Amino acid sequence: MLFSPGLYLPMGKKPAVAGGGSLGLQTNLGSFFSLDNTLTDSTGTVTNLTNNNTVTFVSPPGAGLAAVTNCANFVSASSQSLSHADTTGINIAGINASIQIWFYSTISTVSLASKADGAFGSREYSIGYSFGTGGSNPVTCATDDNTTRSSSNTPTNAWHHVVFTWNNTSKAFVCYLDGSQFSSTTEASATAGTSTLFLGANSTGTGGYLDGNLCLFGTWRNRILSAGDVTLLYNSGAGLSYAAMA
Repeated sequence: MLFSPGLYLPMGKKPAVAGGGSLGLQTNLGSFFSLDNTLTDSTGTVTNLTNNNTVTFVSPPGAGLAAVTNCANFVSASSQSLSHADTTGINIAGINASIQIWFYSTISTVSLASKADGAFGSREYSIGYSFGTGGSNPVTCATDDNTTRSSSNTPTNAWHHVVFTWNNTSKAFVCYLDGSQFSSTTEASATAGTSTLFLGANSTGTGGYLDGNLCLFGTWRNRILSAGDVTLLYNSGAGLSYAAMA
């Protein structure tokens, strides 16, 4: 990585990756919701998310997240979520695809992102945090066949980065947590469906409510992110803004 002359970095600090128009991570990005004080899709292809029961915006808690100034704050007791009816920019049915989300949760057994309402054969994906496992706080990812892929124990009250990639031809389903792969499988069913997207709630928007924060949610259509792409997006725990992904 090149550094500008005179750039001062405190000891032990890692610089955030600068966009510079060379990363190419905006390519095939169907939608990108930074949730940095806005419900607007940065790509401009999807309309604003619907705010259910008044999700607010706050400074990133804990040690913060360098890529954003603010993030969406969810209170589980208030049954809060963000949602969007199915549309092209967020739908991954029948195509190669990748999904990213950053989360900070104060409790386990929550849903982070879900587009999976309906019977088998009509589901796209779900991402949870100890969701349905009753276990030791893993991150979980699932597609249409509803076989949960779980990470190792993942601490609450900390920022975490989740990515999965989907190959619609081979049905390869690869999951990453905080820049490292935790699962690589071949699934039984292809992705399908036209479900509503929910962030911070389950696939029907009626439970699994998050108590914590979300930001930097992205959907890549017709693109399978590489392990190197995931490393860039994780950015040593700092994340990448939409502008820096160019």
